[in-house]
Amino acid sequence: MASDISVARDAGSSGGLNAEAFGVLCSFLVAPATVAAGAARSLIGAAEDMVRRSATEIVGVGHDMEAYEQKVMEWVRALEAGL
Repeated sequence: MASDISVARDAGSSGGLNAEAFGVLCSFLVAPATVAAGAARSLIGAAEDMVRRSATEIVGVGHDMEAYEQKVMEWVRALEAGL
């Protein structure tokens, strides 16, 4: 999923804005549009990082739960052996 997000971020970087693309009447839009595009790329990059960190934490929770389950099974086996 994070890779898909990075594709979106990279797609936003692929288009370039310049004054010639808009012509004389709309050339004033280049600077604000460039700033907005940069901010959007930064936000998308932050979302990608957050998804990657969340995935790492979810895997960690799975490992913790597996370790706890193993301890419970050891306790149960010890109880069974005692009976």
